[in-house]
Amino acid sequence: RERRSKQPQGGGGATAAAAARSSIIVSEDAMDDEDSEVEADDDVMDIEEQAGAETNKTSSAGVEVEPPPIVPMIAANRHHPAATTTTIEQAAYSNTVPPKYDPIGTLPKAVYESNDDPYKDYNNDKKDGTGGLGLDDIPDDELAIAVEVSDDEDIQVAEAAVQIDPLEKQKKLKKYRRIAAGVGLVVVIVVVIVAVFATQESVDAPVVVDSTGAPTPAPTSSRRVDIESFLVQNGVVLSGVDNVEDSPQYKAFEWISDVDELALSSTDSNLLQRYALTTFHYATNEGMGQCQEKYEAYVPNACEDGGKVPFLSSSNECDWYGTECNGDNVVTSFRVASNSLSGTIPEEIRFLDSLTFLQIADDGTPGAEAITGPIPESLGELLNLEDLYLSGNSLTGTLPDSLYDLASLKTLQLNGNKIGGSLSSNIGKLSSLGGLFFLDNRLDGSLPSEIGMLGSLNFLYATNNELSGEIPSEIGQASSLVNLLLDANELTGSIPSEIGLLDILGYPTSNEPNGLRLDGNQLTGSLPESIYGLQRLQMLNLASNSLTGTISASIGQLQLLETLDLNDNMFDGTVPSELGLLSNLSLLLIQENDLTGQMPEEVCSVELLTTSSSFPVFCSDCDGNVPEIKCSCCDACFSEAEGQCESN
Repeated sequence: RERRSKQPQGGGGATAAAAARSSIIVSEDAMDDEDSEVEADDDVMDIEEQAGAETNKTSSAGVEVEPPPIVPMIAANRHHPAATTTTIEQAAYSNTVPPKYDPIGTLPKAVYESNDDPYKDYNNDKKDGTGGLGLDDIPDDELAIAVEVSDDEDIQVAEAAVQIDPLEKQKKLKKYRRIAAGVGLVVVIVVVIVAVFATQESVDAPVVVDSTGAPTPAPTSSRRVDIESFLVQNGVVLSGVDNVEDSPQYKAFEWISDVDELALSSTDSNLLQRYALTTFHYATNEGMGQCQEKYEAYVPNACEDGGKVPFLSSSNECDWYGTECNGDNVVTSFRVASNSLSGTIPEEIRFLDSLTFLQIADDGTPGAEAITGPIPESLGELLNLEDLYLSGNSLTGTLPDSLYDLASLKTLQLNGNKIGGSLSSNIGKLSSLGGLFFLDNRLDGSLPSEIGMLGSLNFLYATNNELSGEIPSEIGQASSLVNLLLDANELTGSIPSEIGLLDILGYPTSNEPNGLRLDGNQLTGSLPESIYGLQRLQMLNLASNSLTGTISASIGQLQLLETLDLNDNMFDGTVPSELGLLSNLSLLLIQENDLTGQMPEEVCSVELLTTSSSFPVFCSDCDGNVPEIKCSCCDACFSEAEGQCESN
């Protein structure tokens, strides 16, 4: 054992420090404990490199100094943080400590400044002549004793003494990080595998349906996802709007994907038409789940007696009410009439793109439920459509421009709705149109001159709208017209002479007489002479205008005329006897004019005018003590007091 008083003096603090770094440092208390024995491990740190670095050092006198012997070292220090709670608190350390590390725990200000050997010198406020820390500067209670031993000598130290590798903590930390990364990777792989299997189970899960047939929440299937994606790609809105799950479109999607026993896939050719009909069913408040008596009577073979079944049946949609299909099970006709439907016509009707006939009509019973809302723009995509019947509903809005693109359209019937706006000049594009019916609506504006471009037009019914302006002279170019009804509007001006070019006007096509109705407008002027050339006329009604002039004798040319109503105008003169040539005449109303004189006997001889009837058929201004017209054969005379024709 070496004592403090026997430390070498020649090199001062540097020599002591070198000896301390190349020796085994053990606390006095540890060395005095003879009972604490620990065999030195073969893994004691080799400080050969540090010792070798000292061989080039010289003393302060310039004399070369022998390098210290290379020996293993074991240390114990009661002040070191690693000391255990044994009888002698000890910890081991070596002289290979990292920068700014205090191996004893007593040098809080120690730093290393050497670039060659960062572990060589401890620089502090107190320095000896060589820049090292002298032993005399260390307090007694923190002094460590150095003992030199040989490699083969057994060393007895305190049991708690251990070898410290100052880099071991970093090595272990790196090791732990590698282990943690590996464990994390394994966890991620396991989670992915579990997710894949869970998804597959949800795909194969059966659809859950409650007792009412309505879909209940079920795991998302790949078929459902595919159908949804397919519908969205085709413009169906299934998300992004308020209450979308209550929409007919979403309900139809759920039925198709979750309930329908046919279980169509997104690749089935009839998916869209089945979806369109299902959407129509929900959009009309599920009205196609029954076939009412009026419907069955109005549309033969549309219900059970024709082999049809309710909508949303598990059979092919070609078996559903009102549908007709071709040999490829593609719907070409859909007829719904007088089935008391309500709701709206969905945009998805466009998916029935092979339709040639579409009828969604009702009988217009006041107070009854009816289809409301606008005519969907998507109807313009039914390019094969030839006949469109939407009468008897409560449709609003205007005529969509897309309708004028239906080049194959032959019949457009919109009677009895609340459609406003005006007829577009694009009406001339409907070159195949044979019938244009929009009675009892709210159409305004003038008749477009392009109406004359409709060379195939047979029927133009515009009764009871708000049409204004003059009758375009181009009307005479619509040479196929057999029935022209423009009554109960606000038309002004005179009757164009070109109307006389409609030489087949009045041609019989049904039990009802065909002809010309311009009554209930604000027309002025006299009758054009050309009107008497319409020899096929069965009906001529010009009542309730402001027409003037006389009734020409040429009226006798209209020998097919069955009804003639000229009442409530400003005609003057006498009644022409040529009216007696109209042997088919069954209605003659000429009251509320300025006509005078005696009713010609030729007129009184017309048999049908004198036949007893439940209503007046032959009325003139023959009432009063001084009648404007003296008529003994009239069955009624106009009473100004009553404002109507009163029977004689």
